[in-house]
Amino acid sequence: MLPPRLRRTYHLTLTTLGTVAAVLAASLCSAQSVYHNGFEPTAASTCVEKSIRRVGGDRLGFAFPTANGAVPGSSVDSTCIRLTGIESSVNFTANRGALVSVNGGPFQSPPVSLVENDEVRLRLTAPTIADAEETSFVQIDGEFLADFTVRAANQARAPQVFEVGPGKPFRELGEIANQLVAGDVVELSRDAVYQPVEFRRAGLPHAPITLRAAEGGIARPLIQGGSTTVSLRGAHHYRLQGIEITGGSQICLRHEANDTWLERSHVYGCERHGILGADLYTGSLKITATEVNDVGGQPPGENLKHPIYVATDRDRYPGSVLRVERSHIHDFGGNGIKSRAERAEIHQNWIIASSRGIYSIELNGYEEYLTEPGLTADVFGNVLEHHHVFGLRMGGDGTGAHRGRVRIAHNTILQGSGFTQFTPVLRFFHELEAVSVRNNVFARFADSAANLPLRLVRDDATWTQGARLLDGESNWVPNGSDSIAAGYLPAEWNGTTFGTTPGYADLDPQGVSLSMLFPAEIVGIPVAPAATGAFDIGNPLQQPEFGIPRARPQPGNLIPQWAGPPQTPILIGVH
Repeated sequence: MLPPRLRRTYHLTLTTLGTVAAVLAASLCSAQSVYHNGFEPTAASTCVEKSIRRVGGDRLGFAFPTANGAVPGSSVDSTCIRLTGIESSVNFTANRGALVSVNGGPFQSPPVSLVENDEVRLRLTAPTIADAEETSFVQIDGEFLADFTVRAANQARAPQVFEVGPGKPFRELGEIANQLVAGDVVELSRDAVYQPVEFRRAGLPHAPITLRAAEGGIARPLIQGGSTTVSLRGAHHYRLQGIEITGGSQICLRHEANDTWLERSHVYGCERHGILGADLYTGSLKITATEVNDVGGQPPGENLKHPIYVATDRDRYPGSVLRVERSHIHDFGGNGIKSRAERAEIHQNWIIASSRGIYSIELNGYEEYLTEPGLTADVFGNVLEHHHVFGLRMGGDGTGAHRGRVRIAHNTILQGSGFTQFTPVLRFFHELEAVSVRNNVFARFADSAANLPLRLVRDDATWTQGARLLDGESNWVPNGSDSIAAGYLPAEWNGTTFGTTPGYADLDPQGVSLSMLFPAEIVGIPVAPAATGAFDIGNPLQQPEFGIPRARPQPGNLIPQWAGPPQTPILIGVH
């Protein structure tokens, strides 16, 4: 039986495996998203293909999608997996009392013999203790191959409200973190500082655990210090609202969970990462109206750190989405948003890559899995300021290839004086399938070399279809950037408008204003629809969902600065 249709604000839920099978099948049979507007899965029923071929002598492993929120003591069936890459018959075993069904047959105790294209399901009994996990490990011919985890619903009691803070029943979050059940609300007193905390208890899609600022007071609750200041480890279905996280020597917020929503919050001042998502055991993360700053960089002898660096688990949480919206990311080292998510939705943010920052956005593939199929990304309605010599990079960083489709639409992308005619705004790297670039404004700041052309694209990528699939339409670029031979303008772009100014009131790098001083520069440019066919990313955002500040956001409370409906009619760029 399929569960009720999920609410839009609840990400992928794996509490019932019928929907899991549908979501995973859809995600692996198409390069398109399995979501409607990001957060509502669509139905499908195909058995999912997984290759266990040998690469470098070892078989490729995988995981069955995790089943969270199961009825304690119930039998839970996994999604169906069709195995390929089997050279001859193999011996399939699973521990922890798991039963195996082959090709739709009855469930039986392992071992079983499998051949190429056999379809397999596991059946595992959920723990009888609320919120406990059981994991069955799978071997083929004695070689570890996969796992299947079932977690019992965390509903040992009715939900309640916990008051935490000075003079409240509990002073620190650590006192109640291990008591939480689905539906609980934790209210943090304002004007107070709290110790670091790790959450491990899970909520449910219809009953998330909420951590929020209490009414009254002025300053947001401040969680401070530690190596990792706030950690969500298996803490699925959480809502973090109106808090500040700072001072971690490693990470401000570590995300190893599914269906987390961080909103109206401030993440800043951690020595390394701001928000870090683990490669494994991680599902959807939504970041709304949040400020992230003074994080990232490269400590001596270490890898680069980033403000938002998020991966998702291809197998355990298929169809997962990283959505960042209405947020202000500034004064950082590293890349503003570095994604290894199955789908990235980066909508209507203001990202400022200063002289110590690198790319405003970098879109990569998995590190822990082969990226099969490719990923998708929708970069829509953002203001991206580049004050160094880097713009956006997509396709990979040399460690994990994206191999998928990227849409860049309705953004205003501003370049500083470090961008000569040889410095690319968009860099294609590693592996990509297709990129669509429509309705954007590519401009220079007022203090940069206005007479120099912009190099829009540098292509260092391997294209998975054997040839470059690049689409471009209705973009505004500076005069002089029209030479295809010189490499400034891609030959595939059509309907490009060239001009001396895009019409914004002020492009001073110290104080950008996007009010339309010369609206005729933009209004007359046709707005191209989202690309289809080989460029279709599935459910692209068609219209802005809210207004965006006309001037660069001031540090502090972001909510008033993003107030109001979007401006209509929709124009190219951000307006």
